[in-house]
Amino acid sequence: MFIFSDLKHAIKRNAKQGFLIGLLDVVIIYVVYFNLTTLSSGSISGFVGDLSYWANLAIAIIYFFMRFYIYMIAITFDMKIKKIFKNSFIFVILGIKRNILAVLWIVFMLLLNFAIFVAFTPLGIILPFLYIVTIPTFTASYAAYPIIQRYMIDPSPYAQNNSVEDEQEECEEEEETE
Repeated sequence: MFIFSDLKHAIKRNAKQGFLIGLLDVVIIYVVYFNLTTLSSGSISGFVGDLSYWANLAIAIIYFFMRFYIYMIAITFDMKIKKIFKNSFIFVILGIKRNILAVLWIVFMLLLNFAIFVAFTPLGIILPFLYIVTIPTFTASYAAYPIIQRYMIDPSPYAQNNSVEDEQEECEEEEETE
């Protein structure tokens, strides 16, 4: 195993696209945050203001779920950024149950950390450095990977070509025995 050379190769291969996706991620989060804070302050009142607020909140929730898929697709497949975001949006809809359960687990972990912080402050200060980043990331990956595998990895042309070749070999073997 050549862990460091593989890591170096993966970083070189995905650096430009990863930077652009990260930059786009920051811009989208800022725009949605700005819209939500502006609309919640009551700058636009009435039906249009309420509709805009709820639409932006829905976009924020959907984008939060999309982030489970965006980075995993970016490093796994060679796709354009537009297609990565499109597939991530589709996967949010296809895996909504898994996404909701993942978010509930992440919220539970955050509440548990807060409870530990209130009960025993020194441990509550140290624990976030140990698990507050890793467990939510693992949970998001655990929720996203089966959906990506079902709809992108399993039906890949490589898997289909191998199964077709295997079927052809089986047919040829049957013909030879007859």
